[in-house]
Amino acid sequence: MSLVYITNASLNLISQSIKNKKKTISIDTITSDISNDLFHDFDISQKELKEYFNKFELEKIYYNKMVVKNLESLLSSIEENKNLIVDYIKWQNKKYAYDTKTPAYHVDKDCQYIKQPFINIQIAEECLSNKDTSLKAKQWIQKNKNLSFEEMNTRFKQEFNCSKGLIKVNFKNSGKLDYENDTITNIAKGKIKKYRIQLRFLLDGEMSKKINNYKYAPKSVISKIENSKNTEKFQEIIDFHTAKNELEKIITKIYIEKYNAELLFNQPILDSIGFSKCKGCN
Repeated sequence: MSLVYITNASLNLISQSIKNKKKTISIDTITSDISNDLFHDFDISQKELKEYFNKFELEKIYYNKMVVKNLESLLSSIEENKNLIVDYIKWQNKKYAYDTKTPAYHVDKDCQYIKQPFINIQIAEECLSNKDTSLKAKQWIQKNKNLSFEEMNTRFKQEFNCSKGLIKVNFKNSGKLDYENDTITNIAKGKIKKYRIQLRFLLDGEMSKKINNYKYAPKSVISKIENSKNTEKFQEIIDFHTAKNELEKIITKIYIEKYNAELLFNQPILDSIGFSKCKGCN
């Protein structure tokens, strides 16, 4: 069996493409599954998971777990799984200014591209009413790529009569939890405790009503707030989502460390769903 490495971003890509093909799973089922895994060591309850995360975020955690636990078994439950990634990227590229390529796997775990971030510009859905408008929007962005993002966004909204505009995307490929002088459980406990205290403080504080109105908001809405000129007005909301995102990452890392710490997968399986070999690896 030929095993190769993938990045954290590719893990998320696989889980999202599979989620799009699978039947919808109830929030109760997902939160019960995650809580059963985490409650003994980390005291995270099903109720708490529902309070912090929206359905999309919970599904992301759940499918990331299922991919690292047994990708082959998960794929076997999907009838049409050939080129799964290729089909998903074609769909995803509709919302991005710059088309993304199919992801690569790595034979060298120290490859310089394994930590490369994903940088792009997302076009608001209301601006993509049809294929022709989508193509014109992409061409316009590429033609005006030398502008600052703020100026580009202002002009874009005027050009396409689109109030929501553009969203700057920069997803980092984060590494493993550093537990050289401790156990993975203790490191994760400390981080989880820190973010749970912060989330609880924000939800119960004087800005609780404002935060509760935005706590299930999608990442696109929070990105727009972060890129606005009036971030101070929404700082508590930004702080809540920052802490929530970090908690989500830690939970996923716990699953990675438990089931597939090196993110090593069978090369023929990755080939079958649309991955390619990294050209930068020897």
